[in-house]
Amino acid sequence: MRELLRRSSLDVARGFALFFGLFGLANGALNLFDARWDANEFWIGAPSVALAPLCVALTAWSLFPARTLPRRLGVVAALVLAVGCMVDAAGVARAASVGTVELGTALSLSAALAVAFALLAVRVASARPSDMRSTLRRSIATAAWAAGCVALFPLALSLTLGRSDYRGPADAIVVFGARAYADGSLSHALEDRVNTAAELYRAGLAPTVWMSGGPGDGDVHEVDAMRTAAIELGVAAEDVALDYEGWSTARTAHNLKPRLPAGGRVIAVSHGFHLTRVRLAFAREGLQVVTVPADSPERPLGARTRLHLRDALGFWAYWIGYGAA
Repeated sequence: MRELLRRSSLDVARGFALFFGLFGLANGALNLFDARWDANEFWIGAPSVALAPLCVALTAWSLFPARTLPRRLGVVAALVLAVGCMVDAAGVARAASVGTVELGTALSLSAALAVAFALLAVRVASARPSDMRSTLRRSIATAAWAAGCVALFPLALSLTLGRSDYRGPADAIVVFGARAYADGSLSHALEDRVNTAAELYRAGLAPTVWMSGGPGDGDVHEVDAMRTAAIELGVAAEDVALDYEGWSTARTAHNLKPRLPAGGRVIAVSHGFHLTRVRLAFAREGLQVVTVPADSPERPLGARTRLHLRDALGFWAYWIGYGAA
């Protein structure tokens, strides 16, 4: 049993290394085509050009675990990435200590990854030569664990970044639509988003609240229902901007861009499961965005698991460019 666990743990390590190696390299390739965004910022806060050799080393070790050079380079790469994630985590912790960000979880994603990469380095360094013989079954297991990382990574983002509050001064607050009923009343999700945006406006963080959405259940458009609710919450009517064509996250970012000054900054308000995709959409437009979750602990949304899974798929769709407006 112990032997099985040891070998299985090596399969997990190879799958983890394969995912982050290929993900980092793919982000670097995408960054060459569009310099406005770099998805490696999501997990380590370092540019792709600096990560490329480390990602090559991780990928090489995961594919050729029994060879001496890939193994040694894999250990070094994992240690360097662990240190890089620790530095990023320290920056997040400092920001939390001074109130720049309010973390929604005990550990930031970079802190968790620092531990994971440190464990990876230890596992690679301590592996026996007999453990690293690659067979078809073990290659399939490695691929399966890498596929598991593909599924879990956006969920990890939504549970860490998506739950954290990055509010600060900005040029506009953008509220993403959700269901508005036929009588113009707001669903719980939309009410939470508008309430959060009004709170940010009353705190003086931005002069404009941008309402973006699609048609409601009846004759009342989502954005009209949102505007009415916001005014009732103390937002001045002249400070509400309406986007009737915000039928997708990417479209909202595209529509907002020409309305902002050069280098403008946006506070995006939505639910945590959605905010990672929001960041991707705004990054693709070259916009500075900070996110504030509208999740209400007193009134949790139903079907939350389904929403998280849907946006996990949405993350990868936006990552490959499907979400481009």
